Amino acid sequence: MSPARAASAAAAYLCSALLLSALSVTPLRAQDDPSDQLGTWLQYFGDNRISDRFSIHTEVEYWTWEAASNPHVLILRPAVNFHLRDGPFFSLGYTYVKSWPFEEEGIGTKQNHFFQQLILRSPVWRVRLFHRYRFEERWIRFDEVEETDFSTRLRYMLLLQFPLTRKAIEPNTLFLASYNELFINTGGRERAFDQNRVYVALAYQITRTMCFHTGFLWQIFQDRTFRRLQFAFFFNPDLR
Repeated sequence: MSPARAASAAAAYLCSALLLSALSVTPLRAQDDPSDQLGTWLQYFGDNRISDRFSIHTEVEYWTWEAASNPHVLILRPAVNFHLRDGPFFSLGYTYVKSWPFEEEGIGTKQNHFFQQLILRSPVWRVRLFHRYRFEERWIRFDEVEETDFSTRLRYMLLLQFPLTRKAIEPNTLFLASYNELFINTGGRERAFDQNRVYVALAYQITRTMCFHTGFLWQIFQDRTFRRLQFAFFFNPDLR
């Protein structure tokens, strides 16, 4: 693919993501509807390389229903990554999820997940492309209910990164990041389509190991859409 065609494809992808995001904003409802609120999504990611083949993934996420208030979700996600020589890597991990309802009379959950994951990289010209495939086994326990539900879920993410101030993403580079992630339920009592996430961010590569994102995310369900202002910090030290 020529550089011009690659740039056009990247631009088309971003325009499609932005168009889908704009169309997904739901009409105004009552003030107590959570989909009317602009929430926040705080994230920390770390991939700590401990050998040529292995790294340890650490992740913490904290969501709020409203801007900087009213907690929604806490996520803790450790994993072990196995790296192949040509770039792809596999992951085996665990996720703890605690969720709180928007209002006091709602029902929160505690969830325990195990997951298996494959990440592929396919750079095109100046565009970094990533494909992430994740399969989850999920145990979901609702607050004040003794029963635990089990389900499985498949997730696919297409992520692109495009440098804005340099030819490649390196220290002191401002770049554009965008992804689209589809969630499909593959077991349990839920319907097949779970959600779709569309994300657009402006990011800055601080050093070789540190990066910061500021972006906007739309979490699209069949009956409503949540909007989140997102801040993410990445720290990927090489401990070999």
